[in-house]
Amino acid sequence: MAPALCWSVQITRPCRRLPAKAILAEYEAEKAKFEQLWAERIRPAKEALKKESEGAGISLNFVIDKFPKLIKVKAFPADDPKTPKTFRNLKKSLFEAGSGYGFDLICPRDQQKGCSLVDAMYEEDEANRGLATHFVSWCWGYTVEQVCSSLQSWRAGAGKPKKKSPTYLWMCFFCNNQYRIHKGQTKPEELKEAFESNLRDIGKMLLGILLQITRLIILDSCVKPKYTERMWCVFETFVSVQQKIQPELILPESATESLAEDMKKEKDPRKVMQQMKQHLDAIKVENATASEKADEDAIKKLIEDDMGYKEVNTTVRERLKKPMGDVIKKYFEAFMDDDS
Repeated sequence: MAPALCWSVQITRPCRRLPAKAILAEYEAEKAKFEQLWAERIRPAKEALKKESEGAGISLNFVIDKFPKLIKVKAFPADDPKTPKTFRNLKKSLFEAGSGYGFDLICPRDQQKGCSLVDAMYEEDEANRGLATHFVSWCWGYTVEQVCSSLQSWRAGAGKPKKKSPTYLWMCFFCNNQYRIHKGQTKPEELKEAFESNLRDIGKMLLGILLQITRLIILDSCVKPKYTERMWCVFETFVSVQQKIQPELILPESATESLAEDMKKEKDPRKVMQQMKQHLDAIKVENATASEKADEDAIKKLIEDDMGYKEVNTTVRERLKKPMGDVIKKYFEAFMDDDS
């Protein structure tokens, strides 16, 4: 018996072709459903990333060990020795529109292009960023060498961690989004609010750069520091007093060496101490300056409308006297211990 022959017939139906507008409309509808589905998870996730960024600090080890090498490539080429290596000059090249650090990254705080340096460094190495443990008050007119020398001395001494937990510094240069400030998108009132919030959260302040942990102040000089002539620095000191945070000073090696030289030159060392006292007594926030005139005027208005110049001046003078006295005390202790 011959085998049966079977045929299969496949009928192909023409594909349904939608008009271009219909395709886009269908896509938008599906996209809306997807976004609605994920909205409850995306919103808190973005808020968490925002809070992490706002409360983040830059690694102490990064600032001391890696940052000076980074700026040699980007900001201060070896063939430009005349340019003062200050943080104010650094800003011009590190945060240049189009090629600056973090310019192409999305800021977790506002979901816009351009992020802070601490967030940009986090993308390169997560160890570069962490929850801020200390607040640093300082001047942008300081050089990189002054800041790093101060922090290095502090790290080797009082700042040496008792545990293995890393130290993260809240420093405006690294932690504020300079692209927004550069565009005038951040008002002094907002920066003040962020400053107060960080002080409360961190609980410790690095005022300048010197000796012990709690609140450290970076001073470039013992006798006539720039710090007391800068608007933000004086105001930060006042706010920290309101927050009941005790400051301590940390100094670069050049400042302590200069103090020692001044003491040796004078037949009566009390003259040097008198100069220090006169400079503190001369603190007047109404005469202090800021890099941005708008900031200067806004802070002065905040002071005039609230506590007044007299209260700020008196508070700052009294608050800085003790840590400055500690500097003199440590100098004489070192002098007495010197066998040479």
